[in-house]
Amino acid sequence: MMKKEIKIAIAVVLLIWSFVMGFELGIYKERKANIQAGNEVINTVNPTTQPTAPTTAAPTTVAPTTEAPTTQPTTVLPPVIDPNQNSTAPTVAPSTDAPVNSADPSSLSKAQIVEKMNGYMKELKAEQNVKAHKSENITVEVTDCSVQAAVSLINNLIKNLAGSEELDYTISNGASTAGETMYAIIPPTNKDFLISEAAVLTAEAKTSGTDTVYTVVLVEESTTVTSPVPQYNSTAIGYLDLASLDLPGVTIAEADMKYPGSTVEIVVNADGKVTKLVNKMPMSGYGQAQISFFNGNATFQGALDETWTFTY
Repeated sequence: MMKKEIKIAIAVVLLIWSFVMGFELGIYKERKANIQAGNEVINTVNPTTQPTAPTTAAPTTVAPTTEAPTTQPTTVLPPVIDPNQNSTAPTVAPSTDAPVNSADPSSLSKAQIVEKMNGYMKELKAEQNVKAHKSENITVEVTDCSVQAAVSLINNLIKNLAGSEELDYTISNGASTAGETMYAIIPPTNKDFLISEAAVLTAEAKTSGTDTVYTVVLVEESTTVTSPVPQYNSTAIGYLDLASLDLPGVTIAEADMKYPGSTVEIVVNADGKVTKLVNKMPMSGYGQAQISFFNGNATFQGALDETWTFTY
């Protein structure tokens, strides 16, 4: 019979190391890895790449198919149509694909919102001179495990190790004094921000004073120990990869994760600069770990909630 102490140890290792350290490794990576990758990015990322600025394109005017009378002057003017006569000129319906008025962001389509967010985030991750402040809160709660008596103990330990964090970064001439770049620290870390129309469940754009707020909610995603990367969350925020953890003596046998609908919000000022980024990533999962001949399992729910603010 498995000793209670061993079961508790398995559960603690599974939850504490996998979930708390997992966020560091799976979402943000270890700080040293960030710094090393960041130094490489300085030489590979083109900091001058600009996003596609919101523009208002003039509608295309379709010329009438009837030829102008030969008595017309050389400079062809639009024909004057007598309102009392029937016109034979074709009626041109407004195109449904025509760009909307950028002064009214609420009329933007999902595809247009996605395009703008990708552009603004690309510029943000390439910023060379900016101050960034991150306020992060991670919550993890065990709802069930192989040792019911250990649930309360594990949750108390997790509460002490997870929780809130405040960090400040000053990027000058492309990097901080520690060698960190915006490309390396802004989620998704060390990779391009990218969302597609297929990734988005809902999209909204609205004005707030002189700012424009863009918000998308991602579609639900699920992962397993053999397929640990959520396609959409991984390029928008990050993800929790239990399978990649190298825990001495511990084998992660199962890691079923569910991301029911992450939210990404950015605030863009009148100068086209991102001044705020808010990521919310709720999740739930089931994990099973093996230590020697003993197995332990647990079910949990949690969330990542972080807010970034930027000054230029």
